[in-house]
Amino acid sequence: IEACILNGGVGGFNSWSEFNKMVRDLPVFRPNIVISYSGLNDMPGVSHIHCENPYINTHYIKEYLKAGNFKGGLHVPLVREDHAGVWLTRSQQMSAICNLHNAHFLRILQPSLGYGQYAFDLQNDKDKELFVETQKRGFLLKDFYDKIKEDKRFSELDFIYDFTNIFDGLSKLFNDFRHPNRNGYFIIANHINNELKKILNTI
Repeated sequence: IEACILNGGVGGFNSWSEFNKMVRDLPVFRPNIVISYSGLNDMPGVSHIHCENPYINTHYIKEYLKAGNFKGGLHVPLVREDHAGVWLTRSQQMSAICNLHNAHFLRILQPSLGYGQYAFDLQNDKDKELFVETQKRGFLLKDFYDKIKEDKRFSELDFIYDFTNIFDGLSKLFNDFRHPNRNGYFIIANHINNELKKILNTI
């Protein structure tokens, strides 16, 4: 198909950042399809996510304070949801923005080490190194993803796509704890392509 693809990915973005980008950009670019690939940057323990208020990306708070020169600081009310609940609520809000602008929305819960049945190849230096790191850090991600999937919205919202297990039984697919290598991204791209084919048949 003929298509123009706009890569809106930004390092460090979480759902709060994505939502604000959609509010700003969708009326301008008017895309037919919006793909949100996320998950990890919303989990507890990520350095730039506020530990008590998961709606907040502290990178942006610092910029707001600097730009606005707020002498007394910026006070944001605490939310009643945990990090998993916020990921799902933001998913619903992003879907609403897409619906407003007639864009199909795909919200992908990304695969990562620490969740699923990834088969570390301990004869491979990189996989061996990542295996050790995953033993230290993986429990936070597993708890976060489990809470997302326990929420009934996860199975009810048809725009959410669960990619967390697409690397089960495979190895040598990651550059670091959260970022796949070229082969890993190729697998992800194929899964996205399969979902896009279904959508393109309806529009």
